[in-house]
Amino acid sequence: KAYIYHNTVVGGQEAASNSGGDSSANFYSNIVFRNNNFDVSRRGLAGASGANSYDYDNLKGDIVASWCGSSNSPCGSKSDYTSLSSFQSATGQEKNGLSVASQFENPGADDYRLKSSSPLIDKGVVIVGFNDQTSRRAFSGSAPDLGAFELGGAGGPGPLPTPAPAVSPSPVPTPTPSPTPTPGGTGGIPPTPTPTPTPTSPPT
Repeated sequence: KAYIYHNTVVGGQEAASNSGGDSSANFYSNIVFRNNNFDVSRRGLAGASGANSYDYDNLKGDIVASWCGSSNSPCGSKSDYTSLSSFQSATGQEKNGLSVASQFENPGADDYRLKSSSPLIDKGVVIVGFNDQTSRRAFSGSAPDLGAFELGGAGGPGPLPTPAPAVSPSPVPTPTPSPTPTPGGTGGIPPTPTPTPTPTSPPT
């Protein structure tokens, strides 16, 4: 099995496709989707099939899901569902799913954390060992949030820490060179030599 938990996918045409767009390819099977937020422009689930399990996901798109049947056989034709209720009734999938606007903090700045007013808050399911209170991604509130970011808890990259100001080193004072002593005199001027007296002979 493969498990796809707590992802946020935004902006693209399709969020999750089992066949990679190839109608002659067999689908991946035994994939479990839980607590994801697929907020895209076209299809929340593209090429979904009964070989997988989908629940507690937000499927926001012009088409909630494209369904290719109950097995993982090639998808020759898809059934498009434009409402969550019709998809639930026809397939039995996403019984606890949503199809609502996410209410991100600031998507224009790539901030896809949820606002406190988001309808995705506390709408997920507890997954033991992944988001329960003993795991590294422990949820906050009455239940996990949908998507990659838990309001007030773990999940996703947090805000970047404010960098500490750079410390400029104190300048080292340049030592003043000591003057080179000049022998004799003052101010470097040599003393005037004292003449040696010339001896004279006494008169005879």
